Amino acid sequence: MIILLSRICDTFDWHQTTIEKWISDGYFQPSHHPGPGLARDWSRPDIARLICFMRMAAAGIDRQVGKSVPDFSDLRNGYLRLVIQRSEKPSGSFNAHFCDRTGLTIDRFNPSADPNTEWCFVLNLRPILADAQLVPHSPGRAVRKENE
Repeated sequence: MIILLSRICDTFDWHQTTIEKWISDGYFQPSHHPGPGLARDWSRPDIARLICFMRMAAAGIDRQVGKSVPDFSDLRNGYLRLVIQRSEKPSGSFNAHFCDRTGLTIDRFNPSADPNTEWCFVLNLRPILADAQLVPHSPGRAVRKENE
């Protein structure tokens, strides 16, 4: 059984064409890259990354940040926060990493403690990982489009 983007979008009431455009524009890259005309099979870690991406976009954070979100298959037990920072130097770069509760100290992300930090965004991953499990598998299997 596979999970198609249409199922993800139906579950969360998202617009599929917007997500497909973000993928084609390189803002968000799922780990599975099928050949031309084949449906993409979404993994639970990719769904969780997409949920994070959508929440950041809803908060007004630039889509460029999506490139810096790490692969959720690298997520270790206990690391239930995703921290995204924007630094003024070098030239507005983004840094994203997982951390546990002990890694979230106010001094670490305080612009007065680090004058290069422009802003910081923290996501609690516990509800995001739970939401990623809500998406049902798609019936059938991926097939080529009829015109190919």
